[in-house]
Amino acid sequence: MGALGVVCLVLGLWMALAAPSRLASDNLGSDPARSATSDDHHRGRPEVGAAAAARDFAAAPVAVTIARETTARIVPVSLRGGALGLPADPRTIGWWTGGAAPGDSHGRAVLAGHVDSAAKGFGALEVLATVRLGDSIRVKDAAKAEHVYTVSARHSYPKQALPPILFRHDGPPQLILITCAGRFDPNTRHYADNLVVLADPR
Repeated sequence: MGALGVVCLVLGLWMALAAPSRLASDNLGSDPARSATSDDHHRGRPEVGAAAAARDFAAAPVAVTIARETTARIVPVSLRGGALGLPADPRTIGWWTGGAAPGDSHGRAVLAGHVDSAAKGFGALEVLATVRLGDSIRVKDAAKAEHVYTVSARHSYPKQALPPILFRHDGPPQLILITCAGRFDPNTRHYADNLVVLADPR
């Protein structure tokens, strides 16, 4: 990447999130976009309702360790006018409060963040470019419980084609991690794609 240090974040209604510069070109595991029905896509839209607003933050995630390589702090984030307000520090990851929490019995728990910044360099989610199927992801919550997941898939999607099913509130529990990827445009200061890692409860 010729523009290390530039923070990339383009967010729309479908939460096209931010980051890595060294994306592995292969897509691994099953593709949620191909297995979803149109009804699944409708249910997966990231809408924040009263239930999300009333979430018990005792179960909020506070830290994550990815493949034993990276440990990062997690803070709650929400939608603001269709955009997800992520932490400015790329070493801190945002948890979308409109979805599930790690450890919930159903729905997708979404973690997202920037990959780098001019002041702080690479971010915590840069490691997503090299995680492998079977790697462990460990999430600790505010109640000091640990939730362990196993990486089951990694995919890249065009920025405007992030599958809404990734944000569904029902269905089996799953952890979703999102950051940017693909070609970096120095003029717009944006990446072309999103990188998504899916992990299942162990």
